[in-house]
Amino acid sequence: MDRQVPRRAFLVGTTALAGGLAGCSAFGSGANRGGTDTVTPVPLPDADVDPTSIAAVGSRVHLGPLAMAVTGVERTERAVILGREVDPGHENQFLVLDVAFKNASDRYAALVVDRFDVAASGGFYDPVEPFDAFTAPAFGGLAFAPGERRPVRLHYAVPVRTIGVELRGRVRVRSLPDDAFESPPPVVVDLDSSVSAPTRLQQSLRVPVHEPGDTVDAAGLLVRVRRVEAAVDLPNWDPSEGHEHLAIGLAVENGTDWPNAVVVAIGGFGGLAVADARGREFTTTRWFPGEIAGGTYYDEARALAAGESNAGTTVVEVPTDREPLYLTWTPPAALWRVGTGAETNRYVWRLR
Repeated sequence: MDRQVPRRAFLVGTTALAGGLAGCSAFGSGANRGGTDTVTPVPLPDADVDPTSIAAVGSRVHLGPLAMAVTGVERTERAVILGREVDPGHENQFLVLDVAFKNASDRYAALVVDRFDVAASGGFYDPVEPFDAFTAPAFGGLAFAPGERRPVRLHYAVPVRTIGVELRGRVRVRSLPDDAFESPPPVVVDLDSSVSAPTRLQQSLRVPVHEPGDTVDAAGLLVRVRRVEAAVDLPNWDPSEGHEHLAIGLAVENGTDWPNAVVVAIGGFGGLAVADARGREFTTTRWFPGEIAGGTYYDEARALAAGESNAGTTVVEVPTDREPLYLTWTPPAALWRVGTGAETNRYVWRLR
């Protein structure tokens, strides 16, 4: 089966992925920054897969401490990805997959995706979003608190007429504080079949959930949610229909002794994200002049060296009256990489 690589946009920060990555910093360097060496991706399963191991859309796939399910499949001629309308190419269409992962264990975990492709009509197709890059070992993998659900939407440019469509992939999972990543069996999902009673993979957080005013400490990197105000008015910015602006007062202090700087911010590679009870993340922030919620604009691009601090208000667009809403933070991977003995890679505040 030939591997097909469609025309692919390089997307710097997919909402459902990059918001949860470790804060952008130079803690360590090279492939081992997140605590494990870069490896050559393992080949996808052969075409002759044991039929008894093939899951259907809506069924639960066991990945060690994690559970996974394809929760939705659709086809579309065009797609808006990160605010841009993307064309799948001549005689192609987008196959759109909604995939949910949940940490079903009582330990913090991390997911590394080596391959996550669609097999169809004699070829393998990459997702437009660089899912494997966003979950790479250099970032420590995609972090999960115990009981946390994290959904992902992926777009694949495939020929209009495809048959025998399957999701095939290989992943690795690590439970903190263990050093090793385990390799569960290959992921194989028949995208043309579904179960009558699909799994819900509901979120059930089993971690300390902090309140506004609380400070968390990740090996000396301190993050505090000072205050939260909903439905704030911004000059020159109107929220989209059905949404409102949520103001979050933040205070960050780099109390580590590392020589390299770190960014803590919402979206991109800043490690912070606002999320609802199903794990859907909201990372669209707005600039504003003056003060809101007792603070000036929080500088999202500021990198903090050891001993430096950053404080201010960040404003996020969220669905009106969505409750509960959480703020999640994944610290830089060096603070929980292999060998440190760290047990926590994810912190949670309830905003409302």
